Amino acid sequence: MKKTIQMLCTCVPIAIGMVACGGGGGDTTPEAVVTSVLPAQVLRSASNTVSLSFTIQLNKPVVRGLSVAYSTASTSTSTAGVSLGSAVGGTCGTAGVDYQAPGNNAIVSLPAGASTGQILVGVCSLATFKPNLTLKLQWGSGPAAGVVQGLIVNTAAGGVTSSGAATQMGGAPSNGRDTNPLTNSDADGAAGLSYAKLPSSRNWQCTQDNVTGLLWNSGDQSASSGYSQLASYVAQVNLAAPCGQNNWRLPTVNELLSIVNFGSASGVASDSRFFPQTATRYWSADAVAGASANAWFVDFGNQGVVSFDNTTTPVNASYRVLLVSGALNVAAPCNATDPQYVDNLDGTVSNSSTGLMWKQCEEGAALPGCTGTKTAFTSANQVLNQISNDNAAGAAAGLGYTDWRLPSVKELASLVNRSCTGTPINALAFPNTDQLSNLSATFFAPNTSRLWVVDFADGSTSPVDPATSGGRPIRLVRAGQ
Repeated sequence: MKKTIQMLCTCVPIAIGMVACGGGGGDTTPEAVVTSVLPAQVLRSASNTVSLSFTIQLNKPVVRGLSVAYSTASTSTSTAGVSLGSAVGGTCGTAGVDYQAPGNNAIVSLPAGASTGQILVGVCSLATFKPNLTLKLQWGSGPAAGVVQGLIVNTAAGGVTSSGAATQMGGAPSNGRDTNPLTNSDADGAAGLSYAKLPSSRNWQCTQDNVTGLLWNSGDQSASSGYSQLASYVAQVNLAAPCGQNNWRLPTVNELLSIVNFGSASGVASDSRFFPQTATRYWSADAVAGASANAWFVDFGNQGVVSFDNTTTPVNASYRVLLVSGALNVAAPCNATDPQYVDNLDGTVSNSSTGLMWKQCEEGAALPGCTGTKTAFTSANQVLNQISNDNAAGAAAGLGYTDWRLPSVKELASLVNRSCTGTPINALAFPNTDQLSNLSATFFAPNTSRLWVVDFADGSTSPVDPATSGGRPIRLVRAGQ
């Protein structure tokens, strides 16, 4: 009897609800295999939808046809849900949505002969500031599968400028424009700082800070005639209206800090290509709380020290002023609810104006209320071990996140409100903050055994050696530019 041989189609499951079927007969050459999908990043546009383009890599060109299934997810691991630093998927045009989420069973089909492919995820336009955002792309094709990250780099003005230091303690991220290859250019300012000359380099009157959006007068003025006379000088500048602006004013301490280059080990700690001033001490608009005869200044000649002096009889007679134009970012109130700060009810506080998420308590303190004794850190190794323990997967101290870091001196200073008497920080968002200086991750460039600290007794900044000064507490941060 003649036997009949029956060929069966065997269906093999692949990732995310797909199957691949191979029939009998025909070409039996092994099909190409996806070896990897590469991470992607893109500059967000203020007006157009752009795409994160994830490159599909193959072991050889496609023989007959190959499909890759994919989906997206938040990078947030917090039990409180999506937070600053994690992109939100949905439909572009919907409030709060950062990228166009693919539908169910999204597939990219690669034709015969293709040697590579692309998975495209649309990024919604946004003209206002948000921190850099991440998302996860999950992909699968046959037996191959994986998860990679997409990074949405925001260039709209806002947030905190880089410290200017090329490296920070433990290799912590030195956030800023030049830390990402999409925006890396020393021509517009070193080490994460980004400036432009206006109206042009040949007719230079003002310096635009591309990160904060602030506009600075390229000339400065001696304040030797007295602090009380500065109002008339400001009025004269506004009559002249350099760069078409008539809203020039004295900057706040934090605005002056934004242009300090903490990577400078000598000379004046600003980028001389955009700030040609040779003076050192610059007055701010901030009076000292409870002592209005004193005002705060930033010492560029001492690499960014923040201190105060008497405005009538200053100790140093060489003060100058540098005027700024732009929206004033009002400091968080001292003991009242501030819409800038969002309590995520998980031990973290998000600040919408800076794009940063903070631990509500300094290390060693406990929720609720941040009570208990804060840990005094005396060495870099002690700090790094604490951060590593917090970031360990599943660690309760990490509050559901694995990317805590020590803030830069500028990020830490962004919490300060120098108009507060007592502790200069919002007491509702950050309860029981001690009147002690906190360590930042920024080295003091002339002597890297020292770290910059921000003093939460008054708001001053200075470099200290934690090993020889009894140690300092720390407050950790995540997300940012």
